[in-house]
Amino acid sequence: HVLGAATKRPPGIVDFQRSEYGKPRVPGAEFSLSHSRGLVAVAVSVAGGGGGGREANGGSGAGAGHADAVTPGDRAVEARPATLGVDVEAELDPRAASDILPLLHPAERRELEALDPAAVGGAAAQLWVRKEAFLKALGLGLARDLALDLVGAGPSPLTPSGWEGRAAIVDLPVLLG
Repeated sequence: HVLGAATKRPPGIVDFQRSEYGKPRVPGAEFSLSHSRGLVAVAVSVAGGGGGGREANGGSGAGAGHADAVTPGDRAVEARPATLGVDVEAELDPRAASDILPLLHPAERRELEALDPAAVGGAAAQLWVRKEAFLKALGLGLARDLALDLVGAGPSPLTPSGWEGRAAIVDLPVLLG
């Protein structure tokens, strides 16, 4: 329904395609979606939307969570939608957080390891949504090595090296209810 409204087509005739890495595509729109334990996030960009306009809605559901959107690409090009990625996650339990540690950028591992154990689940979830939203925006998803790009586990996201001025990682509020 969201993509139908964005592309001005009835939802039943939205033409879904896939990139070589499996990222879903719809002609005339760029979109990303995510869900986790009752949370849902959808981000949509359409061609001619004022310089690659972005609209992202960070989840709804029964528990606290984290959501991020990323928009790499040339925003000055009006003919095509801005490339984007979105992810949402509920807080990670300590075991899940420790399972992802070896996969992360060394600086991200150090950030998480320096935290009080009670804070690791929330910080790891925040880092994960930043990382996954960035990789979705690249169109690669988890096919790209998670240790290559530093997105940060701190209170503000970092722009991965080499993407300055070409990408923005934005923490989104998660709307509950």
